[in-house]
Amino acid sequence: VPMHLKRNIRGSEGTILVWIILAVAIFLMFRSFGLYPAVMDDEYAYSKFSRLLSFDRAVFPDYLYYIIYRITSSCGDSFLNCARLFNILFFVSAAPFIYLIGSRVTGKKTALLITVLSLLGPANVYTTFFMPESMYFFAFWLLTRLFLGTSGKQQNPLHWSWMGAIYGLAALINPFAIFLLPAFACMFVVFSRQSEERGAIKGFALFAVFLAAAIVTKLGISFLLAGKTGLTAFGPQYLYTVTNRIADPSRYLALARLILENLQGHLLAISLLFSVPFAQTLSAVRQSRQKNIGQDFCVHIRYYTVATLATLFVVAALIAASAVGTGPFETNGRLHMRFYYFALPLLLLVAVSRLSEDSAGTTARRRVIFALPIGAAILYAIYTKLTFYTPNFIDSPHLRSITSNLVVFYSLGALSLFSLIAWLFRPRVGIRIFIYVYLPLFVVFSAVFLNRELGERHVPDVYDRAGVFAKQYLSAEKYSDILVVGPDMNGMFRTMFQLDSPAVAMHTIAEIDAMGNSEAAKKMLSQKRWLLLFGNHPLPEETSFKLPMNGFTLSKIQGPNILDFKEASWPGVIAKASGLYPVELWGTWSNGNVTLEFTKPLPEKFAIHLWAFTYGPLVGKEFTVHVGTHSGHFTLGPTSTKVSVIEFDNPERSNTITFDIPSTTSPKSAGLGDDDRILGIAFAKLIISPLLVKW
Repeated sequence: VPMHLKRNIRGSEGTILVWIILAVAIFLMFRSFGLYPAVMDDEYAYSKFSRLLSFDRAVFPDYLYYIIYRITSSCGDSFLNCARLFNILFFVSAAPFIYLIGSRVTGKKTALLITVLSLLGPANVYTTFFMPESMYFFAFWLLTRLFLGTSGKQQNPLHWSWMGAIYGLAALINPFAIFLLPAFACMFVVFSRQSEERGAIKGFALFAVFLAAAIVTKLGISFLLAGKTGLTAFGPQYLYTVTNRIADPSRYLALARLILENLQGHLLAISLLFSVPFAQTLSAVRQSRQKNIGQDFCVHIRYYTVATLATLFVVAALIAASAVGTGPFETNGRLHMRFYYFALPLLLLVAVSRLSEDSAGTTARRRVIFALPIGAAILYAIYTKLTFYTPNFIDSPHLRSITSNLVVFYSLGALSLFSLIAWLFRPRVGIRIFIYVYLPLFVVFSAVFLNRELGERHVPDVYDRAGVFAKQYLSAEKYSDILVVGPDMNGMFRTMFQLDSPAVAMHTIAEIDAMGNSEAAKKMLSQKRWLLLFGNHPLPEETSFKLPMNGFTLSKIQGPNILDFKEASWPGVIAKASGLYPVELWGTWSNGNVTLEFTKPLPEKFAIHLWAFTYGPLVGKEFTVHVGTHSGHFTLGPTSTKVSVIEFDNPERSNTITFDIPSTTSPKSAGLGDDDRILGIAFAKLIISPLLVKW
């Protein structure tokens, strides 16, 4: 812990906090280690961009996250557990900052309780995933503590420069940190109003310094790591999704409707889960507008909380609405609470900040204004059971923790409503019921649910087992030749995660069936040598052998036949060869027309890749090669550095290739030496590569 934090974390509460941090870290390690991946494509993507690809190929510009988590490669096959260890360290390291902020707005014991409940709440589920959420949780609370704790009186541009640099680094962990900018802008207005010396003009100038430092830090480091590709705010994937939606003005009305519908879900969820803190925050900010802002830290955190969450609610709704229809799970019922889950403890801090005041800082009339719509939202959520929305423990762990069990849902919903009613008449009583009764129960029930959900990932499913098996069975250089095909794309991402290679290809069975026996399907199969197939779908025709397992099959697609002419024979490939001299160190010469009879029929469509040369009078002359009733032509030079490629259609599935030599002579008769052998083609290597493999 840094020295300036040690000076602020003293006494028995500080000691308890340290022990709690250690206990939570140990608990999270025991819970997380050994779990199989759960978030399908997200975990695979972040693992791939962190460990397997260069930064310029990453579609998300989370470059600081990639740099740190690239270290996990040193853990070998245990890289996922190493990533979880980093997650846990970052997550619990946010605790001192939450506590320090809380201790300035309420008593130390209550601040300690809020910190502990924040660590034990649903937010800790992200420590199990290979994703940047836990590192960003730490970055957000570090930035919040520095911004609110030390910046109210600061007028030094140097201070705001390094604050901007820290903000820029946060945006290199999660690019959505950019959406904290409205909250920071709001706080600059508040800081300007509190200081007569600063004023609006100087406040604007300091904000410009802060923003410039953030931009230079983010884009400068991005350019150093990823070149021009890194000069982006959010990366190509999110940029494409959103711009594709807003490019057509005719979609604006539909997009706005989707945003409002999704935003309604977020407001319902927050009303249900955080009834009293939500009402207290809204009413307290309204009251603050009528007061002299002064230098009250509590006022700062209220404005910061409202500005942060209001912006992130809209962002979460915009992302969900923009993605509707782009995938099987991309519906407007998804509530992406993970875009603001890290900021939810702010609501609790605002609520407890009013415990020391008899009126809890609001008038009865103002409490009615906010309690009625929030109470109505809770009743509506309980009545509908939020069936329109599809929360899951990844996007919205807070909400899914209570909707998974109707008894818990109704009980906690009723308790949330009861605490709101108590707050309406006796604000301090309502806050205490929420903080000391509702919130611990919510944390307990959410922990039970999340531990059960995560516990299911201790047992590998068929997709995990297939990936582990293929990785152990095949050597690493063959991973790029694997094609994964199955009915469930999300499950196959688990397989891809286990294979741990960016070159592995993946298609659903529906996509394969849609391709049929098209040229695209045949070409796709011809480019791969191993097929990992889930279910009972038939295998391709050109399958040389297969390993059927429980739920999946690993099979070998007929690949290229390779003839190295430094070898005297090719068992299992060539049944008979004629027209060749004995082998030499580099290959072999032909002594006339050459016939190669293969042990199996040649592919229906294939290419001959020939590395060969000739000499003297044959250089530049046309040679002819026959396969069945079809022929091809090629010429040779005096060296084998250039490959000749001849494509063939072979509908009759002939198994013989014949090379015709245009003329026969010897180097001696041509005046090119003492070799009196009849020479034609000097064969070095030949590859038969299928062009179309039928499914």
